[in-house]
Amino acid sequence: MLNIAYNEPKKITGATQQTKSIATDSTLVLAANSDRNYCLIQNTSDTDIFLNFAGSAATVAGGFKLVASTGSWESPGLVSLTSAIYAIHGGSGSKDLIVLEG
Repeated sequence: MLNIAYNEPKKITGATQQTKSIATDSTLVLAANSDRNYCLIQNTSDTDIFLNFAGSAATVAGGFKLVASTGSWESPGLVSLTSAIYAIHGGSGSKDLIVLEG
């Protein structure tokens, strides 16, 4: 189930940035977090990465596509996505995403 919460505009404090290694099987990028106010995910790899925002396994065939090297997704203004986010890629080895959450 996709969980979306309306939030009053807030300052983002205590944001954390991390690199997530994504495998060729569905990988948890961010756990569900009811306190999440902001999220930015950027694909820095040489391979397209696919996201699932509904708290379930990501698939190459049905995911939200972040194109190689420059693809990104940012949570929209007054709405924050609080469900778990999963990712997968169809290449080989591990690929990196940069993730900012606050």
